[in-house]
Amino acid sequence: MIITSPANEHIKQVKRLDKARYRRELGVFIAEGPHLVEEALNAGRTLREVYMRDDFAGALADRAARQAGRVFVLGDAAFRAISRTEAPQGILALVEGTVQPFAPEKAPGTLSVVLDGVQDPGNVGTILRTAAAVNAGFVLLGPGCADPLGDKAVRASMGAVFRVPLYESDDLANSVAQLAGAGWHTQCGHLRGTDFFARRQYTNEALVIGSEGAGVSDAVAQACAHQYRLPMAGQTESLNAAVAAGIMLYDLWRGRENAQPMGPAYPQN
Repeated sequence: MIITSPANEHIKQVKRLDKARYRRELGVFIAEGPHLVEEALNAGRTLREVYMRDDFAGALADRAARQAGRVFVLGDAAFRAISRTEAPQGILALVEGTVQPFAPEKAPGTLSVVLDGVQDPGNVGTILRTAAAVNAGFVLLGPGCADPLGDKAVRASMGAVFRVPLYESDDLANSVAQLAGAGWHTQCGHLRGTDFFARRQYTNEALVIGSEGAGVSDAVAQACAHQYRLPMAGQTESLNAAVAAGIMLYDLWRGRENAQPMGPAYPQN
């Protein structure tokens, strides 16, 4: 049976997933397009439902149909009603997943990213993509951040959202302090900080990136062991949040082989 009406109840349910509250209630988020659906499958994520336009066929269609809990075939008008893009590519999946509450004792890896009020979903998704590229163990999001499971962030992540563990905290300053107590070297980008490239390297590194307009909040900055700035020429005062995160994360990753173990206390710059 092919669903042809945009007023179909299944179509309405997918459209309701535009709201973060509804995504949380159902424990799913949307992956649209062949690339994202394939990335979800490659990451071993569960596809609760798959929606395919009636002309979508091939290996990915067969693979998604085998793995999905339920499969719906849609006519063009019905598929356009659920698509988030101007040129729909014919496949959309509801992927199981949520952002988990933060627990420092379970924080994986030796390099992590903390987002303090990063509001632009494109920036959040791009930072997720960079975090995956440098093998970050997790990304922690504080209050005011864009939902990493929203459509724009998922698309900007280019599939990284399926591979990087996501955590959230209602009290980010306290969570950063907990990370420090668990042996992480906590640091943030800050206009009044010292030169980032003159820093020491440590075994476990947590990098805090602040909001696009206000930067890292005072409470979170005070909870960090170090505040660093990227040196800039001319009259430039700051960089886009995702660009700054990319530069700093890659340099942290590059220096892993020179990392020094954390002691009971570490020197201040």
